[in-house]
Amino acid sequence: MKKAISMLIVTIGLNLSIANPTKAITIKTNFDDLSNQPAQNGTIPFEQANGSKTLNGVTFENSPNGEPLNVTGDQYRISQSGPTFGVPHSGNYFLSNRDTTAFLTTSLVLTEAWFGRVEYYGYGGGATSVTVVPLGVNGSLDSGVTVSLLSDRDYDPNKPGANGLPGLMVKMDTSRFLNLQGITGYRIDLGQNNVNQANWAADDFTFTSATPVPWETDALSVIGSTVIFGLGLWGKQKFGQHQKNKKD
Repeated sequence: MKKAISMLIVTIGLNLSIANPTKAITIKTNFDDLSNQPAQNGTIPFEQANGSKTLNGVTFENSPNGEPLNVTGDQYRISQSGPTFGVPHSGNYFLSNRDTTAFLTTSLVLTEAWFGRVEYYGYGGGATSVTVVPLGVNGSLDSGVTVSLLSDRDYDPNKPGANGLPGLMVKMDTSRFLNLQGITGYRIDLGQNNVNQANWAADDFTFTSATPVPWETDALSVIGSTVIFGLGLWGKQKFGQHQKNKKD
């Protein structure tokens, strides 16, 4: 009996190690190592910078009627005498839109992204908020997550001349999307004060390949089947011992 119990415990332990309690693979996407990177003071379409609209399993697109998404350096300026356009979260480059809704096409689950408010000539501008909406084959899967973008740093409308700077990026936590099924992509909507001032900056999109499953639920079926298997072995041993005793 003791031997059978020991075998059962070892078998459960081996099976739990195979159960793989963490199934997710995390993928972080930034824009600093593309094949055709623009100069730090430049901006070019994402597809041109990357050689494709798809990066790390995600297709990045602006709305069909909009201009393309751009990869932009942290030294880029709309005007030579004006402030820089945007501030990346990491590295020296970020993704920027062109006044319209943007789309990400992927089955990966977005868990985090960083967005910032841009600056044009130093008088305040750029999108005021960003909303990321998860999409399925039949449309939106829920209302999405919204973040307000930080106001332009040091901007003072009472001071003459261009003095504003682009806003620092803020984190968008989209980890609740892990509870959704059937994701096919995301829509990035924007809030704006002016139709001509609706750009945002984005960086460090974090995706996961699958929903993590807690070991308690993942292992229940494994434990149950292992217990039944172990009891079967113990019963077989007991029956064999009984038959041997009868012969003796």
